[in-house]
Amino acid sequence: MRNSEAVEKVKALKQQKLNLKISEEDYTKQVSEIKNGKKTPVVIIKAADEATYKNLIDALDEMQICNIGKYVIDKITEGDKLLLKNKKDNGGLSQNVAK
Repeated sequence: MRNSEAVEKVKALKQQKLNLKISEEDYTKQVSEIKNGKKTPVVIIKAADEATYKNLIDALDEMQICNIGKYVIDKITEGDKLLLKNKKDNGGLSQNVAK
């Protein structure tokens, strides 16, 4: 996992907070710094037309679970839809283009 270093750091901080070695305020500040660090990934969330509100909430929950501090919600483009269709067709669209 690309974000494993941040996840491990947050786990260590959480344990320190549980052991009362750091305050809630310090914990929150340090977690924020970790999530917004230079080495953490930026995630682009794009919902397909058939996505539900629950799907979006689930994606946002995953951002919290995976300690992703930088993400954006964007509209899905026709190019994105084409890439998804190609993936669904196991690369069939790109094989046709190559001929």
